[in-house]
Amino acid sequence: MEFGRGELILDDIDFTLPPDSKETIQVLNSSANKSVFQAYIGGTRWSHPTLKGKLYPEGSKDKEFAALYAKSFDTIEFGPTFYTIQSAEDVATYTSKVGDNDHFKFSPKFPQMITHMRRLMNASDQTNAFFGSLSGFGNHLGQMLLQLGDNFSPKNFIALEDYLSSLPSTGRVCVELRHKEWFAEPTNRAAWLELFRKKNVGSVITDSPGRRDIVHMELTTPIAYVRFVGNALHRTDYTRIDAWIERLKAWKEQGLQSVWFYIHQYNEAHMVDLADYMIRKMNDELDTQIRIPIKL
Repeated sequence: MEFGRGELILDDIDFTLPPDSKETIQVLNSSANKSVFQAYIGGTRWSHPTLKGKLYPEGSKDKEFAALYAKSFDTIEFGPTFYTIQSAEDVATYTSKVGDNDHFKFSPKFPQMITHMRRLMNASDQTNAFFGSLSGFGNHLGQMLLQLGDNFSPKNFIALEDYLSSLPSTGRVCVELRHKEWFAEPTNRAAWLELFRKKNVGSVITDSPGRRDIVHMELTTPIAYVRFVGNALHRTDYTRIDAWIERLKAWKEQGLQSVWFYIHQYNEAHMVDLADYMIRKMNDELDTQIRIPIKL
């Protein structure tokens, strides 16, 4: 993910996570942890060449990558659905590749035809086709990422409201907003937060070095969907993860039901190392039992 990277002096950035809003606390307290807390930590690609010799044996074939990835991780932020509206049969070919990992979850991205080209308008046919394809995931369906472009601004609020109102009430949709005015203007911020809570839609938190405004720490459901942009295992990657462990521990105690934490790195081998670090700390401090990546 290129968003929010740029040329940055990492040691000069304040990576402090903002405090929780009173609304976030209310969302968590109203949940009261009625279900068993679940934690999913993973990456965004299983076919990156740097994974050979790191997660996969040298000489592994492309067709083996998914099953090998699923031996170490229980989730992936799934990009193929962004580029093409696939059929349920197409989707099922992916789910069949994760081998014996019955717990594996895909978090598919809404198609760009809906989000970036049609900008949520006049997209009922495409939306129906996308939701129709989800049956191919079966029990492997996780959250669904509705990612809006940098130029989708508060001027498009009506389109956003209408589109979310048209969706089935699955409780799985999480929206990533990027335009700066969604966060800079208090009335805009209040508007989308109220909308998401009303529609039972999750708010994606993107922790990116170059855009600290979008680390908003606003939960609109008792589910946290975090997109973490790392920097090749710079020391700040680890201190930022430490801060997230502390926050997730507090959220779990207040009623968080699940976290979906996706680590973005240029080099996917770095994702493996950072995920390994995070998972071990999660297991120690949050009493989770997330599988440890099998590194070579």
